[in-house]
Amino acid sequence: MFLVGTHKVKKDIYFGLAQTLAGIEQGQHLPGSVTLEGTATELDFQQMTSEVLLPADQSKGRKVEVWEPLKGVRNEQLDMASTATPCLVFLPT
Repeated sequence: MFLVGTHKVKKDIYFGLAQTLAGIEQGQHLPGSVTLEGTATELDFQQMTSEVLLPADQSKGRKVEVWEPLKGVRNEQLDMASTATPCLVFLPT
């Protein structure tokens, strides 16, 4: 059993989505891009981007970034991606 730090996984997912958009604009596949199946919908993308990373808060003497869910937006796709992504690393091939 492995513990997964979803904070970094979510950062990696958001980086991959940004790379995907930049690649589309440049007409090429950029390193780190996310590959989605052809049936992905606008709702899927809304759910994949359903949280916002808030800046570090030093109120308690530590810098802590927090992922904040957007109100009224479901996040099942982001949750599934955050769970499945580490499986690519930890599961034997």
